[in-house]
Amino acid sequence: MKHMLLKNKHQKEYNTMTQDAGNRVRISRGLAFAGVSLMALCMSSGVSIAQEMKNAGTDAIQLEEIVVHGQRKEQSILEVPVSSTVFGAEKIDKENITDAKGYLAQTPNVSFQQGGRNGQREIIIAIRGISDIKGSEKVNQTSAFATYFNDFGLSTLATGQPNPSIYDAEAVEVLAGPQGVFFGRNSEGGALVIHSKKPDENLYGRIDAGYGTWGTYTLGAVANVPITDTLFARVAIDSSVSDGPFKNAVPGKKGTGTEYMMARGQIRWEPTENTRINLLGDYTLDYNDHQQKLPTCVNTYFGGDPFDQTTGRGIGCYDLNGVLSDSVAKGETVLPDGVTLSSIRENRDMIAQDADEFSDARTGIYILNMEHDFSDNVNLTSITGFVESEMDQLLDLDGSGRDFLVRHGRFTSEGWSHEMRLTGTTDAFEWMLGGIYYKEENFAKNDIEIRTFLGPWMKGDFANENEVTDEREGWAIFGNVEYDFSDALSLIVGGRYSHDKHSNSWDKVYSACANQALGSALADGCTLRPDQVGNLVYDVNGDGDVRQTGGRAIQDIGTFGEQSGNDFSYRVALNWNPNDDFSAYASIAKGYKPSGARANPDSGLDNVSLYNKERLMNYEVGFNAYFMDRRARISGAVFYMDWRDMQVEVRQTACLKDGVLIDQEIFDQTNDPATCVITPIDRTENAEKATSKGFEISGDFLITEQLKLSGSLGILDAKFVHYIGNVKGTDQDISGSKIGAAPSVTASAAAEYTMDALGGELSGRIGMTHRSSVSNARSQASLGFPTEVPAFTLVNAGITQSWENHRVSLNVSNLLNKEYFTSTDNSMIGRAATYNPRRFTVRWTMEFGG
Repeated sequence: MKHMLLKNKHQKEYNTMTQDAGNRVRISRGLAFAGVSLMALCMSSGVSIAQEMKNAGTDAIQLEEIVVHGQRKEQSILEVPVSSTVFGAEKIDKENITDAKGYLAQTPNVSFQQGGRNGQREIIIAIRGISDIKGSEKVNQTSAFATYFNDFGLSTLATGQPNPSIYDAEAVEVLAGPQGVFFGRNSEGGALVIHSKKPDENLYGRIDAGYGTWGTYTLGAVANVPITDTLFARVAIDSSVSDGPFKNAVPGKKGTGTEYMMARGQIRWEPTENTRINLLGDYTLDYNDHQQKLPTCVNTYFGGDPFDQTTGRGIGCYDLNGVLSDSVAKGETVLPDGVTLSSIRENRDMIAQDADEFSDARTGIYILNMEHDFSDNVNLTSITGFVESEMDQLLDLDGSGRDFLVRHGRFTSEGWSHEMRLTGTTDAFEWMLGGIYYKEENFAKNDIEIRTFLGPWMKGDFANENEVTDEREGWAIFGNVEYDFSDALSLIVGGRYSHDKHSNSWDKVYSACANQALGSALADGCTLRPDQVGNLVYDVNGDGDVRQTGGRAIQDIGTFGEQSGNDFSYRVALNWNPNDDFSAYASIAKGYKPSGARANPDSGLDNVSLYNKERLMNYEVGFNAYFMDRRARISGAVFYMDWRDMQVEVRQTACLKDGVLIDQEIFDQTNDPATCVITPIDRTENAEKATSKGFEISGDFLITEQLKLSGSLGILDAKFVHYIGNVKGTDQDISGSKIGAAPSVTASAAAEYTMDALGGELSGRIGMTHRSSVSNARSQASLGFPTEVPAFTLVNAGITQSWENHRVSLNVSNLLNKEYFTSTDNSMIGRAATYNPRRFTVRWTMEFGG
């Protein structure tokens, strides 16, 4: 209908929306003014840049159109009233971006934690301060972002947030702000939209082979074959194997190796000129040895000198980029005897873990997409998808180099949905009507095995056992109308009515009972596991004091929670598009996360948390502009978001005395185990009100035919306005504190220079990304180790030599070998950090046909 509607689905995209470098900035006021000022500055800067372009005589070159799917159809960025960052196939290839971490690091107002306990592809995302809610048993997870892969919404996987392979991808889009009308539940933070390349009529082949740091080998291949004039097939395979960055100091034990393989097949059939059918199958194998995290040696609970090689743990410590030094200087952390700050930084490449830790994940995605044009103006789209995943896991919980305790886990997930959309156009407006039904189930089986005599437990006891089932089901109807007041001004109104149901159920929940003298009767409520009968009898100290297992006690209080609810989300937007090079928009949008339930029988209390639906209003003004004969582009948005009943994850321990939670500080002061029982009270609760305000701006500039500059900047102020939350067993006022995963500044800048060389084309690029400090806790009320993740600035670089049908590239991440981490994790000897040392990759690519 509109003059900007694009028909070419395979344009090269030079939208390298990498971002401007910036120093760490603290903000609390005047964000709107700052945003407008920066936009004006960029516009004025464009005048001087334009003069440089004119002087360089670059009239013939242009940036190509950025294509987005923010309204579930292919459109120019000028037509869509959404703040979006797009990574095209060329950028993904040149920078060797392989998963979400690579593109999210270059997206303004985005933060993430990497490498939880589910492998190196696990990621927890926050956009504009909105983050995932994740239960400790991995299954009770509420995502804040819709992840759409080839138009199918992926549900939570056994490994958590979906992070599909982007090998042979057409584009990746990061849409910020509520996207509920088009992407449904859990898209209030935004949407990650991934499109793989589809089969077409061209005969095409591609081979990729690479080598990198830590003995990393990669191999990939693509084949596109036209079977008939109407039937096409495409296959893509991507694989990698790596020893990982860290070795294990325990003799004969594995390090941090990984193995990954993805196989994707597609069939596209066009039985008539009006009908298109696309069937996709995508299967991945993701195997990881030990987690790629360095021990900090903050706590030496199990004793021993971490620098003594005879202990099996003598690997030194990692200082978390100076954080540990600061903690010691303030008296917050006391080092073990004989350990000095000057020796803290000895370890950057060793772990010491006795158990053969691993995570072994498998994921299958199957999508049937059918389209039929009833006429030039009316189209029907049907998307049916199914995703299943499973993961087997063994975790070395103590991380001490001794065989103390491990966690066995078995996780599975299944999710499917069917969606239909009917769209139409007239001379004055476009309309869309649709509906969707979805159902998903996640299951976890966990047990913590004691492998030595630990406290009251016997070797062979299971400290905890449980099976958890999480089920979600719902449906929605939605619609959208776009009315053109004129060729330049459009009104866009959309709404979505949703019904969601959620249940969380725990079964076979046990805790180990204390060991007993040989021959003693079991304590009340304690029974033996079938395999414990006649077993688990030991002379604990070798002194004749023979003890026997105390069995296990069932925990059957607080094992089930269920809740359902309805929601109506909407968006109203005005889009002004006066010409082919400029648009401005203003929008009001409502998003939500469904209400839900979270059981917690581990607490020994009836501690089921029923949390309310989270509601979010987003008020946004933005623009997209090409200028200087499309040799420059600037996009920007200013936003204000208002939460009500914000869902907050609480993961902590408190003290239980006589069935009542009491202030944990009493235990901390007396250090008397009889005072209270340390009790997990993991739950999800609602913060009454929170806000997030800020802006994001990005730009691309073709200075000459050879030189391109890109950059963007995100400024964010996200905080709790009214929130009374439980801290260490007592309610405390957290109002006014910043939301945890909300960096004040995110920025990056990039430059790329291309020239003729060696009978082909040589391009070099260098980029910088910056993120200010965040907290892995729910708020930034008390920053410091171990919850604070300090600010970091990274430099990445690459060079590519291309010929007619093949190319060689070298990419270096963390060029300056900056010591930084994105998250920390608990172990029995202290925290471990996701340290990311410098890494290089060399890749050769050859293409045929196409």
